[in-house]
Amino acid sequence: FFSNGDMPTPVLQSETLDFCTPRHFSCVECNLWRCKTPDVVNLPFLKTLKLRTIVCLSQELPTRALRTFMEQNDITFIHLGYKLWQADVTWRPFCEELFKEGLEIMLRASNYPILVFCSTGVHLTGTLVGLLRKSQKWCLNAVLEEYRVFDERSNDSSNNGSAHQSLQFVEDFDMDLVSFDLSQSPEWYQLASETLVGEEQLFEVQPEPEKLLQYERYYWPSTKYPLVSEKCKYTKESLIDEDDD
Repeated sequence: FFSNGDMPTPVLQSETLDFCTPRHFSCVECNLWRCKTPDVVNLPFLKTLKLRTIVCLSQELPTRALRTFMEQNDITFIHLGYKLWQADVTWRPFCEELFKEGLEIMLRASNYPILVFCSTGVHLTGTLVGLLRKSQKWCLNAVLEEYRVFDERSNDSSNNGSAHQSLQFVEDFDMDLVSFDLSQSPEWYQLASETLVGEEQLFEVQPEPEKLLQYERYYWPSTKYPLVSEKCKYTKESLIDEDDD
């Protein structure tokens, strides 16, 4: 028996649902999140994010509960996986168009807040995030480490080797394929880009000065530099006549 002071506080089911995050849920950047395909129990939590856009990278159709949730909360659903997925018989396991469009969506501020997910929350989502990091000038080792954090959590044997494939794809992907307006990108991306430009200018290698021979340092090449500034004005006539040698 418990006294009134020792009685434990009952936990209601509705309270636990509010804090049930999707598997592999994480914040990538400000108002940009990633996760595995959300379940019904995750929807109350997703509502607190006040999402404007949800991007699905897998070809599977969303559940009825998720579709209803997006309709009720006026969320734009972009099903890139269903739109662009195709069986690839080549050595490349990825569709470049899928990630190109995914990056362009993520680099448009009008789409925020955004949630990106795939069926595992690791393979496709991790590759897209890796490409975002590449555009942010992350080194490949850092991209791989971030990918492995979610890959190790999945405990899915079917993902063996996916980290190497994803990193290879990220390394080979041509970022020039992605078209976006920097002025229309999220504020955090603009600030990061300005910082990178400043650092590049700071550490820019300056060209070596032209090497001159010792006697050339004291020689004034009249053909290259004027002896008198153009701003100089003379009011008195010269003491030397033009006819004088």
